[in-house]
Parts: sequence; C-alpha cells; structure tokens
Amino acid sequence: EPVNRYVISPRRTGDLKEEGVFFVDFGKELIGGIGLEIDAPEAAEIIVRFGEELENGRVRYRMRTGNCYEETWRLKSGRNRLENTGMKTFRYVELLNLPASPARIWGTAIRQEFDETASCFESSSTLLNRIYDFTKYTVKATNQDLYVDSQSRERGAYEGDALINMLSAYAVEDRYALARFTALYLNTHRTWPAEYALISILIAWEDYLYTGDASLLRSDYELLQGKLFPEEYADCRGLYGRGILQKGNVNAVLVDWPASERDGYAWEESEYNTVLNCMVYKALRCLSQIAQVLNKTEDMQRMERRADELKASLISLLYAPEQGAFYDGLCADRTPARHFSQHASAFALYCGVYEGDEMRRALISFLKKQGKIKMSVYGAFYLLEGLYAAGAGDYAAELLLQEDTADGARTWAYMLEKGATITTEAWNPTNKPNMTFSHPWGSAPASQIVRGIFGIRPLEPGFGRFQVWIQAGTLQKASVTAPTVKGPICVSF
Repeated sequence: EPVNRYVISPRRTGDLKEEGVFFVDFGKELIGGIGLEIDAPEAAEIIVRFGEELENGRVRYRMRTGNCYEETWRLKSGRNRLENTGMKTFRYVELLNLPASPARIWGTAIRQEFDETASCFESSSTLLNRIYDFTKYTVKATNQDLYVDSQSRERGAYEGDALINMLSAYAVEDRYALARFTALYLNTHRTWPAEYALISILIAWEDYLYTGDASLLRSDYELLQGKLFPEEYADCRGLYGRGILQKGNVNAVLVDWPASERDGYAWEESEYNTVLNCMVYKALRCLSQIAQVLNKTEDMQRMERRADELKASLISLLYAPEQGAFYDGLCADRTPARHFSQHASAFALYCGVYEGDEMRRALISFLKKQGKIKMSVYGAFYLLEGLYAAGAGDYAAELLLQEDTADGARTWAYMLEKGATITTEAWNPTNKPNMTFSHPWGSAPASQIVRGIFGIRPLEPGFGRFQVWIQAGTLQKASVTAPTVKGPICVSF
C-alpha cells in the first residue's frame, strides 16, 4: 500500500535567545523530515539539528544510535521554502543562525494511512491507558513500506521483530497488506538468528488466522518448509544442537537481545539450547496446521510425529519437576546446564511445551516467583503471550502494569518516564547504550491488551469463529474495540 506524507504541526516552538537557537518540539516522535518557510534579509547558512531526546535543554543530535542528525541549509535572499530529503526519526529540532524568525515550520511524517477510529481502549488504569495509546501510536508512526527494526539506524526487516509488529498492528488496525508484504519479503530474505527462520512459519500461520486468506501459505509453502532444520540434524532424541550453526545456514542462536538481557542464560554451556528447541517445536506444530490447510496429509503427519517426539524429549531431558522449570539446555555430555533462566521456562510456556495442568501451573509458579521481567522488550512479548495463553493473566497484567521507573527498570512505565512516544529498542540505555526511541518490537502491550486481557483471538481463519476470554487482573473496568477482517469486536467489563 502507498506510503504518504502527512503534515505535522509543532506542539511548541520558541527562541532560546541566549543560545541563538530556534527550538521546535513536535510533541511526538515522527519518522520523516521537516519543512521551513522563512523570509531571509540576505543569503545565509543555517544549521538544522534533529533528535529523539533533549540533553540539558538542547537537542541531542549526536544520537545514541551513532547517527549525527545535523544538516547545513543554504538560504537565498528573500522568501525560502525548504524541506529535507532524507527520512529521520526525531521529536525535537533546533535551528541555528537563523537570519529571521520562521514564517512557518512543519514536520512531514512518512507513513501509511491509519484509521484512528478502527480501535480504542479505556480502562480503570491510567497507566495502561497510556501504554495502549503509546503502542498504538508506535504502530501508526512506524508503518512505512516494510516492518523494520528501526528507521533510525539499521532499517532492516527481521522475523522476530515482524511477528511482534504484525500482532500489534492486528490489535489496532484492520489493514493487513503491510504484514503480508513483510512476510513475503522475509521468506526470501532470511536473517541470521536460528530462531528467526522458524518464526517465518509462525508469521505465515498468524497471517492466515487473521485474514482467512491462504494465498501466502500456497505460494510460499516450499519456502516455509525450508525454514525448518532437516530432521537428520537433530542428533539427540530429536533435539537440535550447535551443529546447525555449521549446517543450517544460520549464524547464532539468539535467545534474546541484547546479550545482557539473557538472565544469565547458560548460553555457552548449552550444546542443545532449550529456547531454540522450543521454537522448533512450535514451528513444527504451525507447519503441520499449514499442511493440513493445503491438504498435504503426509507432510502434516510427519510434522506431527516430529513435534510429538521433540516435545517428549524436551520434557524428559530438560524439565526439572522439583523446580517446576526448564534448564537452559543440555551440555555436550548430555547433562543439563544447571541454570534456570526466565527465558527457558517462558519460551516453553509460549510454545506449549508442557503436559497437563500440573506442569502448566508449575511453570507459571516458577515465573511468578521471578516477580519481574528479566528479559528484553523483545523477549517480554513471549513471556506475556505465554502467560495469557496459559491462563495466568493476573501475573501477566502485574508485569504490564509495573510502575518502577528507576534507572535500569524493565517496564513500559519507564519508557514513558524517559519521554518515549514510540516504543524503544531496549528497556533503557543502561541495558543498551545505543538504543533507539523508535523500535516497534517493544510494542507487545498492544497485542497483549487485546489477545491477553480480553482474550480476543481467532478460532477459525478470518475470525469465522473467535474467542473472548477476559483475564482482568486488577482492572476494575475496561472496554476495547478490536478490528478484524469481518468488522470490529467490542468487549467491556
């Protein structure tokens, strides 16, 4: 769908006379550029600086990301109308050496059309209302021509980012082309993490569930099959080890990013990584369902068999009943790596690697004992999604609504406290000093409010049937309008 240019008026402007600077605050971060009209008494050169943050009252144009957002513009004598040609991520602008006050200044947001009325949410929690608006605006502002990790620096499409982004978008808008196009692109532009190849299969299945259109499944079925690691590479009762890094055209097992957010994961010791193998299991389940849709019965049965075997091995080799948790992995000698990260059990819960209510409750209990998120903004999606799907909505809501804003806090409240208006790349600069303030992989609350608190999920492709499963947590009241391909679903309690 086309990307358009939208004029954005400044929230506030003013002269910093002691500095000789004209300051502009657009109120929210935008992705695009600015325009300027000015009557110059003579030719002049001005300096224009853009930034996501302020530093001592001035625009931080040498950004944490390494970008230097400074330009020199040349004015002619008389009326000038100028616009920058690049695409930047910024909220604040300052102009230096202006020969006169601007006649007009505006922002230009580059994004796709967005219908604000397609979705809404309100609750008894002021913080949750702010988080919803925050993540909804994130989707709106970052809808360009492809889901990317951020327009500030890398501008690359990644499968892990895209899964979170698409589910956030499905929660707040009824437009599906951008998610579909990103899925098609990634199916032929695979990225480096081992888990991300598998996530392409999850993306394709969610696309089908939400749209009811199987054309992606049909056109890219062979590509999706190729995302799975060959069965012969599984050399420990169906588990995949580090050998896939040499054989499987992937660079590394990610677990989480940045590496400082892995909760002490026994990454080096784990020859057979729990998170990776849980994701293999979920990908096998999704691909078996895709095969069923396409009437490929033999493929479906083969995937089901592999999934059943892998699940049994994960539980028998990596689950510790006395802890109610999964080890991070198996060592080369096939003994457990004796560490229980939040990630190992959270991904197991998300992927459905458990048998019966007793084991489900044990995993939830282990995660509750953690008391807080110990994962990145990326990993937090899997934690919340798994908790809500397993019926642990009270604890999931507790994590969503944590109010800690101290330096280093892993909360959406902290993001807001830092002045972010698009979700950030990391929880805070302490965890990732070069983080951006324009990274939609941090937008998990958008999907978790709709899919989690209200439990609105398709049970049949295209919402032929759907569920509503309210897990209110501490909320006294809430209402939501969630868009679907068949029209809005409105729920309140």
